Amino acid sequence: MAQSAVDPAVDPTALTCSLCLEELKEPVPLPCGHNYCGSCVRKHQGKSLGL
Repeated sequence: MAQSAVDPAVDPTALTCSLCLEELKEPVPLPCGHNYCGSCVRKHQGKSLGL
């Protein structure tokens, strides 16, 4: 039987950027533990994220 490429122990929302709501591209982990796309971090850098 073939194994799934997705680990069932991984939360699928952990692979999604909560700013653009797409799959993480160039993931950037922040000190708070959240991950965002590199381009989203650059776009929102210096702006309040409302977190």
